[in-house]
Amino acid sequence: MDIFNEKLRSQLYGSLFLHNHDAVILMDCEGQFTDANPAMSRLTGYSVEELKQLTLSKFILPEGLSQEQNILDKLIRGERISCKLMICRGKTISNREVDFTVSPLYINNEMIGFQGIVKDVASMRRIECEDTLTGLPNRDSFQAQVKNVIEKAAERNERFGILFIDIDRFQSINETFGHTIGDIFLRMVGKRMSECLGSNGFLARFSGDEFTVLVRRVSDEDEVLSIAKQLMHAFRNPVMVNGFEINVTISIGAGMFPSCGEDKISLMKNTNIALHSAKKMGKNRVQLYEPWMDKDTYSRFVLASEFHRALMMNEFILHYQPRLNILTNTIDCFEALIRWNHPKRGIIYPNEFIPLAEETGFILALGEWVLNEACRQCAVWREQGLIPIRVAVNVSAHQFVQDDFFQQINKNLIKHKLDPQWLEIEITESVLMHSLERNIKVLSKIQDLGVQVSIDDFGTGYSSLNYLKKFKVNTLKIDKSFIQDLPDDIITKMIIQLAHGLGLTVVAEGVEQSEQLEYLGEHGCEQAQGFYIGKPMPPEQCIEFMEERKWIL
Repeated sequence: MDIFNEKLRSQLYGSLFLHNHDAVILMDCEGQFTDANPAMSRLTGYSVEELKQLTLSKFILPEGLSQEQNILDKLIRGERISCKLMICRGKTISNREVDFTVSPLYINNEMIGFQGIVKDVASMRRIECEDTLTGLPNRDSFQAQVKNVIEKAAERNERFGILFIDIDRFQSINETFGHTIGDIFLRMVGKRMSECLGSNGFLARFSGDEFTVLVRRVSDEDEVLSIAKQLMHAFRNPVMVNGFEINVTISIGAGMFPSCGEDKISLMKNTNIALHSAKKMGKNRVQLYEPWMDKDTYSRFVLASEFHRALMMNEFILHYQPRLNILTNTIDCFEALIRWNHPKRGIIYPNEFIPLAEETGFILALGEWVLNEACRQCAVWREQGLIPIRVAVNVSAHQFVQDDFFQQINKNLIKHKLDPQWLEIEITESVLMHSLERNIKVLSKIQDLGVQVSIDDFGTGYSSLNYLKKFKVNTLKIDKSFIQDLPDDIITKMIIQLAHGLGLTVVAEGVEQSEQLEYLGEHGCEQAQGFYIGKPMPPEQCIEFMEERKWIL
């Protein structure tokens, strides 16, 4: 058994020696090299046989020879040595700084020589400064570059710019296609930006889906913004990843030295603030830093930090907007719309906090709360004998792609003893276009349960009625941007006709004038929603609205 273990141990050490990524050299007690692994050969340019002809003294460049005897003396005394050396590479003298770690080798307590591990300092520095996923410079490298350029620019009275770039909706790409595709996608995005920039900027991957660019020696903001727009234009065509066609938009924050910050920390902080401002204003845009953004960003930070407290303290509320059945002049549905009843700021509307909730991931908890509260309120109305009425709930992309989304719906229906026919789920068309097979199955299960499904904001995303043939949906909601031009908008008429051809009910959003409602009725649109019919209102006002038939036009 001891012989077997010894052989196994010998094979294991031999394998580690040969396949070690680090360069390994073996020496006798006189400093003569006795063996080396392939990594050592690659590092030095010598073959293994040539290395065996060298001694430690021949391996070290002349300026390092004074260390050689000192190293051997310490090793013979049994010490472990770690130092930096200048070595010969190949058969010519070529400076190469290495980290040299060497320790004595013993057999049966007798010193037989030394084992050294050699690491190329330049390669180590390169690895430390390189992003392992994309091969681009990393955060540390970028910050060092910015610090260096600031020092030179301050001396020479020069200006330069930096860009902070964020991939819009990258989280949904990861959720839809998986992290493996997401990683490949990031590499391809980095490659495309690098090709676009050429020598015009120093590109780095800063973190996650965030990239940064250093633009040296520019005369004004327009030059920096021009480069930013070139980067945005580089993604006019989708990125192809393993057969998937992924449409990409990016948001960019731009900052200038010294106007946006005279030191590295303030310059990068302010440029990052500009990036967040660009995302807040709708993404797919570039935004130059302005001083007013500081206060706005701080306000958003404070708001985001209050999310969980607000949920625990029941500060979120739902208002309900009526939906009119044009054919029968009755209210068929109320759409649940969230509000934040902030203790200091009063009512905050969703356009101010929903993007923040999506950025922080709080949207999942918020979405679950909305679904639960809408089902609860609908059940209360049913108990109060209110005219049978459906409640529609908006579902975010983040919530819809969760594996337990169907279970969330079913759980709340059971919890509140609500007949599924009185619940409607609203999903934007763009959400459905990814993971088609999965989404078809989920929608089919929801429909089989008896819950109604509508496509919200139709016309603002993929705008393909052909896709709707694949999904089990009941209703198509035409985006208000089409309705505002009625009765002159011919596209609305075409959408109504095509939707009817697919057997779908049509709802027009954003109806604010009697002429719009009249046009919709004449062209067969079944339902309408908008301020002309009724504004979003608290639950108690809904009862009054229904009892007094205030929608009668």
